[in-house]
Amino acid sequence: MTISRRLADLGGCGRFSELVERPGDRSELEQLVACGLVRRVHRGCYAVPGVDRAIIAATVFRAEVTCVSAADLHDLTVLDRSDRVHLSVPRSRGTSRPGLRDGDTVVIHREAAPPGQSSPPSLLLPSSSRAREASGRLARAAPPTRDSPGLPRDDRSAIRPGSAPLTGKMPHLVSAPPARVAPLASALARVLQCQPGDRAVVTVDSALNRGLVTVDELRAVLPPTAAVRARLVLGLVDGRSQSPAETLARLVLRQEGLRVEPQVRILGVGRVDLLVEGFVVVETDGFRYHSDRSQFREDRRRDRELAKQGWVVVRFSFEDVVRDPSRLVADVRTVLADGAGSPHRVRDWRGGGDRWGATPVTCFT
Repeated sequence: MTISRRLADLGGCGRFSELVERPGDRSELEQLVACGLVRRVHRGCYAVPGVDRAIIAATVFRAEVTCVSAADLHDLTVLDRSDRVHLSVPRSRGTSRPGLRDGDTVVIHREAAPPGQSSPPSLLLPSSSRAREASGRLARAAPPTRDSPGLPRDDRSAIRPGSAPLTGKMPHLVSAPPARVAPLASALARVLQCQPGDRAVVTVDSALNRGLVTVDELRAVLPPTAAVRARLVLGLVDGRSQSPAETLARLVLRQEGLRVEPQVRILGVGRVDLLVEGFVVVETDGFRYHSDRSQFREDRRRDRELAKQGWVVVRFSFEDVVRDPSRLVADVRTVLADGAGSPHRVRDWRGGGDRWGATPVTCFT
């Protein structure tokens, strides 16, 4: 197996001991480094250009990418991004690495069991044109020659500690191995224990909505020693949520004691983001709201149809939900008080738990 194939199998980054296994491997690695198709990112660690920095950190620290860093690799929603990579290591193992200070580059989570014991087959991760191009150049690289520049006999002496700081965001590589990335359920269990409650729910909601994991799987991998808070947060997740703003609005409204149902289907309209107390429709707009004119027109049509049927519609932007949730609650409570006698407070359960209408005869069935 060639160095390029080994690097691809390792997610684009590997240690010297993983790459050099047979006669000729050293010279091939030297040639790839000399050509710029592989770079030395730390003492004894090599990567193709464009590999995600989280994979590099996991390789350097002999760890697994976990928590929000693993969620990010799966393109799940992570609201509060950090320059530090979250890694998991066995609880009994040290993490000192010359030239790198843990707190500056990574967040270390010490797990009761060694990471990777239940890892699934190689995780498929989002790709980028830059990473694909780098992988293609690597695969097409000419074989090493006797004249290629050499590395010192002791490879460790050739790499300066901290020569490639783990800062900045790099594009994702096509795949990463089980030994580098924690299983998604385990990573999300760490999110539940590590992140603020509402942020954790947003990330887990996005995974549930895409069908990547189930609540039962998350409950099963939460360690017995996990704080009660983590289990309480898990009880707040809902895979029907379609956006971070919708999740956050649902959480804050329910926290105020209001009855909230997500993704309710209304006759002639389709699904609405949230239905509060049976008659107030709350719609949340994301980052790209109004960027698509056809979607803008469809939203206006939906609003008109809801108004014709007598529903009360309140719209909030993502910034409204995040920056001033108390105003969101106050506005919804005002609308609820003004429409206390609305006929939409009557619910018809015949067609299923998420179908509503102004009266039983107009319900979806």
